[in-house]
Amino acid sequence: MTSCTGVNMVTARCKHQMRCLSSGLLLALLSCVGKAGAEPLKFFTEHSPPGEYLAEDGQVKGPTVELIRILQQRLQDEGPIEIYPWARAVQLASQEPNAVLFETVRNSLREDKYQWVGPLKIHEITLYGRSSNSKNANSRPIACDYRDSAVLSQIRQLGYQENRDLVVTIKAGECNELLLKGRVDLVALNQLVFAELNQQLAAQQDSLKPVHKLAAARLYMAFSPKIAPERVARWQQALLDSYRDGTMRGLYQHIYSEAMIQQLEQLAASPATPAQ
Repeated sequence: MTSCTGVNMVTARCKHQMRCLSSGLLLALLSCVGKAGAEPLKFFTEHSPPGEYLAEDGQVKGPTVELIRILQQRLQDEGPIEIYPWARAVQLASQEPNAVLFETVRNSLREDKYQWVGPLKIHEITLYGRSSNSKNANSRPIACDYRDSAVLSQIRQLGYQENRDLVVTIKAGECNELLLKGRVDLVALNQLVFAELNQQLAAQQDSLKPVHKLAAARLYMAFSPKIAPERVARWQQALLDSYRDGTMRGLYQHIYSEAMIQQLEQLAASPATPAQ
């Protein structure tokens, strides 16, 4: 017959083992929640070289894509990156609770629709026209921008109206083609696209001239509002760390301007989180 002391010792050992087992299960569960428990993020973007583009091998590439992949590895928060026409990417992202759109302009109209991580880039935007444009001084030039552009509202604020002196296209880049064909007079460009289009105009013995400077465009990753804010905060911190440790500079420096790279580094050096 087992003594009371023996029973107490067995009971104590059982309780200790149960506590150890419970602790082990709890740690395992916490580990799962922290890593595998959360649904993978799905990243949606458009073909917009050089930042992101569909390569000949069928892979999504570009310096912005590479930066995001590095952040995925650092955060152990990896997920697929898919490329679509922008309108389709926005539609698909709206149907996914763990979606991330990039690169998209952050503005007052979109502010409450997403959680924001960035900026990934800061582009100076200017309305440009052809130097050879010989329209009568009293004739208002025709401006052009694409439908989903965040810059379009700025152009409208300058007084341009559709069906009068404003052409709105479906896709980005179509306005540039219309300018080359002489069908529109003004297009909104950042410095990178300006250089490319100016080179194309050189073949026509022409060039671009600045007409009106618009507000700078800050491009972000837009996270679904259904994603845990703590998860989004980790992405923001990891992005800023990549600005501080030279990772972003290494990917951007042969493609984007030194001025923009320094702006991003200065934002990361600031004690405050980057503002809109």
